[in-house]
Amino acid sequence: MGGFMTLESTESARGDAYRRFVHTLDGSGTSQSDPWDFAHLNSIMRIYAIDKNGKLKWTLVGPTRGDFKLALGTTFCFQHDVRIVESMNSTVTLHIHNNNNAPFSEGTHATVGLLLKLDFVAKTASPERLFSDAEEVVYA
Repeated sequence: MGGFMTLESTESARGDAYRRFVHTLDGSGTSQSDPWDFAHLNSIMRIYAIDKNGKLKWTLVGPTRGDFKLALGTTFCFQHDVRIVESMNSTVTLHIHNNNNAPFSEGTHATVGLLLKLDFVAKTASPERLFSDAEEVVYA
C-alpha cells in the first residue's frame, strides 16, 4: 500500500455528508439526561491513503463509497476504530466498528464489526466477515 492512512473525524468534517446523516440521531440530545454526543472523537467519516509525497491515493467513504465500488452487503456509516488488519501490494483489509447509522429509537440496523477488503486494482470494497451476536444485538 505504501504511505499512510489518515482518518477524518466527523467533528472536523462537518460537510454535506455529515449534515445529511446527523438528523438520524433521533432520541438523542432532547434533554439533559440524554445529551447529544457532539464530541465523539473516535467516529470516522472518511478514510484516506496518502503517499509519501503527500498526494491523496484513495478515499473510502461509507454511504458514498469514495474511490471504491461497494460490493453487495457492504454498508457502513459513522464507523469507529478503523484499523489495518493486513496490507498487501494490491489489497488492504480493514477492521471497522460499524455503527450502521441506525436511529436509536428504531433499532433497525444493528451495530457490527466488519472486516472489509479493499482491492486497489479492481477498485472494490468487499465484506470479508461480520462480527455480531444474534442473542445480544447492539444498536449504537
